[in-house]
Amino acid sequence: MHYLGYRWLNTEKTVFCAHPGSFIKTRLCRNWWVYEALYTTMLPFSKTIRQAASTILYCATSPELSGVSAQYFKDCQRCEESDLACDMHLAFKINEITREILRERAPAFTDTHRVLDKPTTTAPTDLDKAQRVKENVEHGPLISSYTH
Repeated sequence: MHYLGYRWLNTEKTVFCAHPGSFIKTRLCRNWWVYEALYTTMLPFSKTIRQAASTILYCATSPELSGVSAQYFKDCQRCEESDLACDMHLAFKINEITREILRERAPAFTDTHRVLDKPTTTAPTDLDKAQRVKENVEHGPLISSYTH
């Protein structure tokens, strides 16, 4: 969230971290009776799916949040984050590590803000696309400091 908040600082884009709550009975674990039993036991303390979605929808639609970005919300209220969550250096490092993992595991991954568009006279082949991805990965600078 903080990485994107920094990247989108002078744009119309906003980003929020919206905590839906704990123990939401979604039936995602319906095939494993242990979790079903746990969630059934915790039912008096859990949220419905609608309640869990309320904070996310609030962040996405509230006119009160116009011009606000990179904030953490829980139960439709702004909450303070931990010191670890506010560490901008760590936010950039996590982004860098995520991109490295994607480059290794997803051959078609490109950094969309660093795509090298080369004009071609013919339709690009899979080999051309693979070469562009390789160039972007090998020669595209990674942001490792948020002072740039």
